[in-house]
Amino acid sequence: MDVIVVDDEPGIQEFVRLALLCEGATCRAAFSAEYALELAATQWPDLFVIDLGLPGRVDGWRLWDVLAEQASGRPFRILVFAGNVTGVAYVEALRRGASAVIYKPVTQRGLLAGVRRAMAEQPRVF
Repeated sequence: MDVIVVDDEPGIQEFVRLALLCEGATCRAAFSAEYALELAATQWPDLFVIDLGLPGRVDGWRLWDVLAEQASGRPFRILVFAGNVTGVAYVEALRRGASAVIYKPVTQRGLLAGVRRAMAEQPRVF
């Protein structure tokens, strides 16, 4: 399983990478939406793990939209991290197809449960 994790916090990136490594996955980390798009262009992953609250011009919601546009018939699975997500945003994330919304601070158990759920689901194809 190949995963791209997009989070501006290096500690979160490393935590996710190590947790997924223990599960036999590879994990590529991006600190920004722009870099995540570059990584996805080189090799489309099995799963995206995205922080909805990314700083900068392109937040996690907009990154999600751009990735969905670029999926071009490829399977698209997404798991989202949220620091401060309201009930409305939580419902919107699930409506848009997120396999799980994981609140920060992230636990290994919560992360791996979300990843397993995402990988067990039929991926969306755009």
